[in-house]
Amino acid sequence: MLKPEIIKFVQRDLKKRGWYAGTDDGDFGKNSQNALAKETRIPPAKKNWDVEQKLIGYIQLLCYDNHLDPKGFDGQWGANTEKAYEKLKALFEPSPTNPSWRPGEIIAQNPNNWPLETTATLDAFYGIVGDYTKLTPITLPYPMKLSWDKRKAITKFTCNKKVADSIIRVLTKVLAHYGLPQIQ
Repeated sequence: MLKPEIIKFVQRDLKKRGWYAGTDDGDFGKNSQNALAKETRIPPAKKNWDVEQKLIGYIQLLCYDNHLDPKGFDGQWGANTEKAYEKLKALFEPSPTNPSWRPGEIIAQNPNNWPLETTATLDAFYGIVGDYTKLTPITLPYPMKLSWDKRKAITKFTCNKKVADSIIRVLTKVLAHYGLPQIQ
């Protein structure tokens, strides 16, 4: 028997698609079942599944739609479907507060107003690729080894002016937290 929270999740998704007008109450009655029947990707061979299998199959389809692999489309609730569902739930219904790896340092979602990741918005914000007038040299708070040659270390590099302060701030906090011996 599926938990009511899982049924409510499916009801909310069916509602988003315009297939369900009822309440997300965790009771998968006739209205919910009729809404789920509008999903055309469930093959005829699987139409004889019971209600719970159809619900699970629907969740498995949603997982695949979102590049999460429940390891099959079989209408069975196993560990793989459970794991994929938890990731799907986090995608669809993120928690109101994102857990911080350091709770004392929770900051605004986008304090630097970074642009959306489209070519047009990135070019408008940072400048076009090859525009070296947007670059600035920065001095690192500690030497960093090159990933392709661990024998060499750098103490400076060049980056876009708009991210320079953020890079220095983050690396300074890393140094303060871990110390140079731990970093090395």
